[in-house]
Amino acid sequence: MGKIVLMESHPLLRLGLWQIVNKLGELWEIVELDYDDISKADPAAIGVDLLIYGVSSAMDSDWHLLMEIHKTLRPKRILLLTDVLPLPGGLHNLAGVPVSGCVMKTVSVEILEAAIRLGNPPIFSVCQK
Repeated sequence: MGKIVLMESHPLLRLGLWQIVNKLGELWEIVELDYDDISKADPAAIGVDLLIYGVSSAMDSDWHLLMEIHKTLRPKRILLLTDVLPLPGGLHNLAGVPVSGCVMKTVSVEILEAAIRLGNPPIFSVCQK
């Protein structure tokens, strides 16, 4: 059984992500965290297999927050969800952060499921093209 942390500011999108992960057929423990709750994170959320992180329109502050989340939760891999591609500057400052994928928030359910299941090697180039 793996653990996934969902961090997305939009509650409906977060609910949809939870439903998608839950129906994947694998046994996942799903933890939902708000951006403000990271300092109070349950120890069960530390060392998670996957962090699904919704990048907001204020991306500059998101990179700093993502670094803090990485230090606190130490996820094995991170999947970024974004409204725009290519991602603006700041992504290159995430050296050592295991970003394994980046998809638009508007992708189909099938593509999102594939991104959750896959994504072992870092693919920064996909996020920047």
